Amino acid sequence: MRRIFFAPLLIAPCLLWPRAAAASDAAPVATQAEFFEAKVRPILAARCLDCHGAEKQDGKLRLDSRSALLAGGDSGPAIVLGHPELSRLVQSLRHDGALKMPPAGRLPEDEIAVLTKWVGQGAPWPDSGSASSPPRRAAGRAISEADRGFWSFRPVRDPAPPPVHDTSWPRSAIDRFILSELESHGLRPVPAADRRTLIRRATFDLVGLPPSPEEVEAFVADASPDAFARVVDRLLASPHYGERWARHWLDIARYGE
Repeated sequence: MRRIFFAPLLIAPCLLWPRAAAASDAAPVATQAEFFEAKVRPILAARCLDCHGAEKQDGKLRLDSRSALLAGGDSGPAIVLGHPELSRLVQSLRHDGALKMPPAGRLPEDEIAVLTKWVGQGAPWPDSGSASSPPRRAAGRAISEADRGFWSFRPVRDPAPPPVHDTSWPRSAIDRFILSELESHGLRPVPAADRRTLIRRATFDLVGLPPSPEEVEAFVADASPDAFARVVDRLLASPHYGERWARHWLDIARYGE
């Protein structure tokens, strides 16, 4: 009677084995596909394909597709699905035996862990393309032409300055853009500031402090055409400029010490 009870136990593994083998060939689930594209494919492309890709196959081994990994090279299959400890790829990356890859030195531990986990999953491969091919964009909302026209996605170009009514005010092409916007709202630029007001405005704005009397008098007495430009350069080079504008970023970061 015992043999009757033992028979199902002997038959059960045989029934389960085809299912396990078939599962390894099934399409990867979404999380596995995402893991492969984000973690595995970049490592294979950066670390392996120079010597084991389409153009060069050391040891007759290619690592740019799942079928190539299973076929292996001179030493046999590179991976055993679901068993990283038996896979030559993982063994060579760990430098466990005579074969050590890459020859120049071990990969970082986190990269070895990624490939080990991947082989343990059954080496799911989302598509039949090369490991060096770019990852496919995840399914989601389609990019419209309006999206592509957003200013930060448009190529850099040198636009023509807009026409203005008061052609005497602009001193540069940038001034024409400013004046054009003012004129579109029925506004005009304020009169030019005197030199004492100008240096005070620039100094307060850039460093948050008033200029010293000596700095004011030096600027007032400087009649050179680049006098104001040199004042701005001096203020930008001041550590007080960094201190003033870092406050805005520190406030955003909620820095409270």
